[in-house]
Amino acid sequence: MNYTLHKIFDLLWSSKTKERDLCMALDINLSAMTDWKNGKTQSYKLYLSKIAGFFNVSVDDLLYGNFEKQEIRKDKYKLDEIKLINAYNALTDIGKATALHQVEAMKGIHGIELKKGEQSSG
Repeated sequence: MNYTLHKIFDLLWSSKTKERDLCMALDINLSAMTDWKNGKTQSYKLYLSKIAGFFNVSVDDLLYGNFEKQEIRKDKYKLDEIKLINAYNALTDIGKATALHQVEAMKGIHGIELKKGEQSSG
């Protein structure tokens, strides 16, 4: 079993998540995951972004390690904010840099920087 696949199953075990729950999230059959374990296929590579999002880690974390699972407090964030955080965490480092650059550009287009609690007057 290669490093990335080992990390996926380690995340399953450490989070006490059932394989079928991950399969449901990926919209695959449990037999596909069995094939991954047995080395019959490496189709898991097609799902790395979704797997990273499921476990709230980045794709780079799955590929290269050195990560700690980041817990998102559901009582602190709105659902759309949680989705945004999970999507960001699923990006590669280059993708994260690109996303941050685009956010900065969007702030520049509007010519304002709103802080929490402030409202735009325009």
